[in-house]
Amino acid sequence: MRIHTLIQFIIFVVLTGVVTLSSAQCDFLNKQIDFKVKKLSAESCIKKLSEDHNFTINYASNVFDDQLYSINVKQQTIEALLLTISKKQGAEFICAGSKSLVFRKKELVEPFVWSGFVLDSSSKQPVVDALVVHNDRWVETDEDGFFRMEMSTLPAQITMHYPGFKSGWLELTSKTTEPQSYLLTPDNTLNPSVIEVYDSLLMVRKTGGVNINIAELSKIPSIAGSPGVLNSLRFLPSIQSTVEVNGGMVVQGGGKDQNLVLFDGMELYNPMHLFGLFSVFDENSLQSISFYKNSIPPQYSGRLSSVLDVKSKVGDFNKWNSKLNVNPVLLEGMFHGPINKGKTSFLLSGRRSFTDFFPLFYEQIQTQNELSRFKYYFYDVTGTLNHKFSEKSQAYLTGYLGGDKGYIRGKSNENTLSQVTEDQNDVFVQSNLLITGGFKTWINNTLSLHLKTGFTQYGFIHENEYDLHIDDAESTYSRNTRLAYESKITDVKTGVYVKTLPMHHHAFVFGMENIWHNFSPSNSQYYLQENDFIYYDTIFKVRDAKILEQRYFVSDVYAHKGLKIMAGLHFVNFNNQVEYRSLQSRINVSYDVKSKDRLDVGYGKTSQFMLFVPNNLLGIPIDIWIPADEHISPMHCTHYLAGYTRKMSPTIALKLNGYYKVFENIIEYKNGVADFIAEWDKALLVGKGRSKGIEAMLKKEKGKLNGWLAYTISKSERSIESIDNGAWFPFQFDRRHDIKAVLHYQLNKNLSLGGTWSYASGNYLTAPEVHYLITVENQQYLIEQYGSKNNLKLPAYHRLDVGIHHKKDLGNARQTWSFTVYNVYNRQNVFYVNSTLNSNRGLSFQPVSILPVLPSVNYAIEF
Repeated sequence: MRIHTLIQFIIFVVLTGVVTLSSAQCDFLNKQIDFKVKKLSAESCIKKLSEDHNFTINYASNVFDDQLYSINVKQQTIEALLLTISKKQGAEFICAGSKSLVFRKKELVEPFVWSGFVLDSSSKQPVVDALVVHNDRWVETDEDGFFRMEMSTLPAQITMHYPGFKSGWLELTSKTTEPQSYLLTPDNTLNPSVIEVYDSLLMVRKTGGVNINIAELSKIPSIAGSPGVLNSLRFLPSIQSTVEVNGGMVVQGGGKDQNLVLFDGMELYNPMHLFGLFSVFDENSLQSISFYKNSIPPQYSGRLSSVLDVKSKVGDFNKWNSKLNVNPVLLEGMFHGPINKGKTSFLLSGRRSFTDFFPLFYEQIQTQNELSRFKYYFYDVTGTLNHKFSEKSQAYLTGYLGGDKGYIRGKSNENTLSQVTEDQNDVFVQSNLLITGGFKTWINNTLSLHLKTGFTQYGFIHENEYDLHIDDAESTYSRNTRLAYESKITDVKTGVYVKTLPMHHHAFVFGMENIWHNFSPSNSQYYLQENDFIYYDTIFKVRDAKILEQRYFVSDVYAHKGLKIMAGLHFVNFNNQVEYRSLQSRINVSYDVKSKDRLDVGYGKTSQFMLFVPNNLLGIPIDIWIPADEHISPMHCTHYLAGYTRKMSPTIALKLNGYYKVFENIIEYKNGVADFIAEWDKALLVGKGRSKGIEAMLKKEKGKLNGWLAYTISKSERSIESIDNGAWFPFQFDRRHDIKAVLHYQLNKNLSLGGTWSYASGNYLTAPEVHYLITVENQQYLIEQYGSKNNLKLPAYHRLDVGIHHKKDLGNARQTWSFTVYNVYNRQNVFYVNSTLNSNRGLSFQPVSILPVLPSVNYAIEF
């Protein structure tokens, strides 16, 4: 053995205190080889590898024993092969120079928990969902940048990775009992070594879910530079939109009301703007995005099909930053920085659409329908305040206000024998208001506590006012009518959450929540005045309810070697005149069969105690939420899943999932019933449902060209006893075939190209099968009779979007130009359907599309 080389290396470690892996020095470790030996010692195996592939090895005499091995592998990297041999010997290796490796014995210690926080080195903000890797094990940081990992050997080489940051490296040489802070340095380029560990484009697989990489959202072409959080999910398997834009999200055969959307732990009941073209989330103000659709963790409750958990961004604790984004559709701005440097930070972001000021965009989407006089805009404002009492304790406050306003205004004057003036004002407003705050602290080195409270409110208002004024020489006549409708839901939530560090491979989370719901689903006003006499001034309130919902949950994550089990229970007590209770069990098991194969199985029960009143007419839906009561029972779902993941090569992965879902007390709407009715329970039909499907995703994870191709074949049905004697009929949004393709190509450091294409089978509507005209007092009325449920299938949906992005550094600023084309080949996808009488006195159905081909340019600058 070359003793002098080993001594030089030890001196280098002592002087520098750290050893860094140089990709230039250790490139040979990534070489894929075939290797076959029979009954050789570990020392002989490693010597043979070094001789065959021209690298040197250094080690002490006690590193390897005499145990014999037989090895036969094909197309495996040298690094993977050396890791396998070293692990069996209780040893490890590090790169010590040009094509030189040093092997040493690992020190066996009593297992202990190592924990800490991963922070941005410049802003001291937490790096959420960063990967902390030791050998073949890894953990993710939480919303505070916190991680915990069970260790049993020292010294240990640790790497930390997150896109947009340089990879971090450290050597853990002794036990640490207190969480420490570890810093990652920002990097504007996507480092290939980071991407190799971390799925780079859009997703990182979690137990039962995925993370959305916010930094990469802009690579998906869209009208406004970034597709937004909810629209980006549309490119994942089994997630579909209900209409031409993303008017509602349908996940694995569930309804559009079965998706829980949380912002800092508080529910947003309507997370979309402009019929679903934009989400309410401004990506500038977001820290992390997690989405679950297969195995929903036990801490979540309230919806049947999926959970979208969005966390707000923490402001920079060290310096002030700002960002401006402008395009023909909207203006966005954000600034954040320290109030008390190192202790208190503040963030404020806002945006407003231009669609009412600059008619070019809006008139283009109105050319084929009757919305030509309709004007519209939306806005969002988000603010966060964070204070650190210490490394272990912090408090936060988040506020959000957003809304939509649309209006039709008309005025006419006619001068004949009399002067006639008519004014019409038709307005709709929907809004979200959210405020939440909390305190997080570590009680000791193994137990953390999180206290939270919050308020959220969603409201919808529609007002129609008509004024008629007639003046002639002899008299004056005036008439004022006003119709108004309001629907609102308000929540106040308190929560206590406790989590433990892993001990003996187990990590527990406990929690309880109290939610006070205030439902006001139907408030109607009618006002009529002629001259000075008021005929009607009436307000009707229907089904107002104040409800306490109590939730309790416990979750355990067991992780050891290649096995990971997430299991838990969630109990809900919901009291609205009648008391409903639900005990929901969840479990997900994943096992790494080999380094390239992973198996997943899961089971879960979910319950939902409020429902979105559906609209089965041929029109645009309105958001109305009503609670379960003595007439309407809660909905339940049982979910089974199995999955298989195969790492086909260093750059390509294949993932297969199969699911089967059974729905109970599922709600359908009677045919031909209007939206704004008081007795909803008399218009609702209760039945059962089932959904099944197979999802496949082929993904290229790194390199200049990356992206994925996803395909889902599925079937979703409903059965109502009073419809065709309980025969199964297709769910309204049963789309048998669903294809998504996402590609991104990095031409150079600053220039990139992107494209997406999606296809989905047409969804269903219930259309009348028989119609006729009757005459009553010289007035004709159209009478429609409905046949089977969901008997009209709409055309298939498909669309191609392309974009090009150019980034350039301008001193301390960075600018980004984005040029996109939405709906490249001008596909007329269906937004809604009109029914009219044709020339043969028959009924015709006319699909209406609102979004043709739309080119767009976006400019963003960040300081």
